[in-house]
Amino acid sequence: MTFGNILKKLRKEKNFTRYELAEKLNVSYSTIAHYENNHRLPDSNILKDLSMIFNVSTDYLLGSDSGYIKNEQILIDYNNLSEDGKKDFKSYLELLKIREEHFKEYK
Repeated sequence: MTFGNILKKLRKEKNFTRYELAEKLNVSYSTIAHYENNHRLPDSNILKDLSMIFNVSTDYLLGSDSGYIKNEQILIDYNNLSEDGKKDFKSYLELLKIREEHFKEYK
């Protein structure tokens, strides 16, 4: 997926219009249109702001990271779990580590 496709997808998921996103970034509507149509890439400051607005990594925005959730979101979700949920989460994480270690031999 291209940067423009990713941006458009994220914008629509948040129900932002191009005008609303442009206002949040202090850029013009046409700038957003250029981004979404892959005619232009944002500078690093705009990229960082987009990352914060959509709660994704800059790597995800640029299409080089399949991860969608930032580490901060994982912590927020974890902290919102009940004590039992936190125990289950830790157990599941340990199982994932064991699985990764076991299958590392076969990769």
